[in-house]
Amino acid sequence: EKLTTGQMQYDRALSDRNWLSLGFDGFVQEMTSPRLENETGDRYRFAVYAQDMVTYGSQEELTIFPGVRSDYDSWFGLNHTPKLAMRYAPNSSLALRASYSLGFRAPDFKEMFLYFENKGVGYRVEGNPYLEPEKSESAQLGVDITPIPTVNIAANVFNNNLTNLITVAPLQDDQLSGAARFSYVNVGEALTQGLETRIRCFLTSSLRLQGGYTYTNALNLSSEAILCDADGNCESKPRKLTGQPTHQGTASLQGK
Repeated sequence: EKLTTGQMQYDRALSDRNWLSLGFDGFVQEMTSPRLENETGDRYRFAVYAQDMVTYGSQEELTIFPGVRSDYDSWFGLNHTPKLAMRYAPNSSLALRASYSLGFRAPDFKEMFLYFENKGVGYRVEGNPYLEPEKSESAQLGVDITPIPTVNIAANVFNNNLTNLITVAPLQDDQLSGAARFSYVNVGEALTQGLETRIRCFLTSSLRLQGGYTYTNALNLSSEAILCDADGNCESKPRKLTGQPTHQGTASLQGK
């Protein structure tokens, strides 16, 4: 695989309260794989984007970030992904955030053409050349609170609706070697929603303690399971997405 990338960004202040950013990025990829026609292939992707930042209020309490990005992929065509974000900070101790965006992610070379086998452990990962691009619609609401100068608390709720989510799934085991087989697949419709929290404490000027917790409810809306209670009452519910932890926590102590 040979990969050449490039990017450029231009920033300009349109006024004291309005900053515009224009940019370009892209790559050209040359690939060699026995799973490609003629065992070689070329792929390129180019994107242009624009984002504006506008502030309002006597103390610039409100900031709005509208933006849009257009990607052209030689394998998957043209896609447009707009975004709108807002931040409202009435004082130095409180900030409210909200955003809405559309997303696009094309499968990469590894997801489409990888063939990796670990005979010692007994598993194999195979790429899927028939993958489709992943698309998403996301909304978030968040709050940042600084009750005292040395403590910051943040919380964020999120909702992501995904189409053709790219994830890893098990395949039928190899009948000859018995190796477990995995591949990348598209999930037609999926939903991830939940809550992220974080607390940061500055113990000294050079020592910081940080902890976080994330709850994620990740569902495969294209696949349902039949669940029955002790009385025999049954209902169908979406299956959980594999590879998505429901609870996740982090903690760190950092010093300069």
